[in-house]
Amino acid sequence: MIWLPALLLSCLIVEMFAHIPIAQSAVLTLQSGARARRVILSPGISDHWKERVMPVYALRMGRQWLVLAGYFAIFAVVAAGAMAIMERAMPEAALFMLSARGVAFGFAVSILYFCGRRRFVRA
Repeated sequence: MIWLPALLLSCLIVEMFAHIPIAQSAVLTLQSGARARRVILSPGISDHWKERVMPVYALRMGRQWLVLAGYFAIFAVVAAGAMAIMERAMPEAALFMLSARGVAFGFAVSILYFCGRRRFVRA
């Protein structure tokens, strides 16, 4: 009986993770880094302009990293809250989810659910 709550919690966490725009935020951060790299490596851009534009890129990347860290923090808080609720409702299931077998089970279920979700949601 402890497998069912673990299965449901794993699927719930995957759904929450899928709805947070983490990938979009990471892509924006990488794009800003690529733009900054192009500016630094470009021989056609003067050092004066590089000195003016690089703080702007640094600020933009710092802000994007903070947004990304905020998404991960929200994800961690919600997952911890779900585990706390599970611990009060079903202590045996919560202990299982915190064991090595439970973590492996949750990871496997999450991967399978995420792959299946991607396959059927796009169709």
